[in-house]
Amino acid sequence: MGFFEKLKEGLKKTKEAVFKQVTSLFSRYTVIDDDLYEELEEILICADMENGFPGSKYKIGSQMVLAATGDEKYAYEFARLTAIEAKKAGYNTVWSPIVDIGVGLRKFSDDRDTCAKYGVAMVKGFQDEGMVCAEKHFPGSKIVKANPNRHMDGHIERNIPSTATAEELMEGAFVPYKKAIDEAKAE
Repeated sequence: MGFFEKLKEGLKKTKEAVFKQVTSLFSRYTVIDDDLYEELEEILICADMENGFPGSKYKIGSQMVLAATGDEKYAYEFARLTAIEAKKAGYNTVWSPIVDIGVGLRKFSDDRDTCAKYGVAMVKGFQDEGMVCAEKHFPGSKIVKANPNRHMDGHIERNIPSTATAEELMEGAFVPYKKAIDEAKAE
């Protein structure tokens, strides 16, 4: 059995176990009919794939690599190939791309418009292959007013709220998310 087959089998077993737990929980409170079973079968199977599918020959070290090409078609194709591989393994959702303006080397750029352009391209690539994607992280969560040029990584530094004003967020950190919603029809 190859890598994809093993991974797909493992995900199938996980999905079945989660489905069994959820239906068990619901059955305590309500009668489970066929409609509810159908709804519960669509459990999201997701993973963090900002740098590609795990074990893929298409992996990248950072989304900056895509932006450095100067052409968003590479971001689109990268997302499309990641979606194809993820779907083969049984995933239906990916946590990608990162469109935060300041997340160390993981981001596309420090420029909001660059983050927006490449983020939209990746969202479209995922969507064109039928993959649900979730842009990351929370917009503005990395901005600290005491030093507006200091961006933090929420994976390392916890519980430091954004001190940016609503106007600063609307003109900066929210731009890539808004563009994805407007241009890529992200929901």
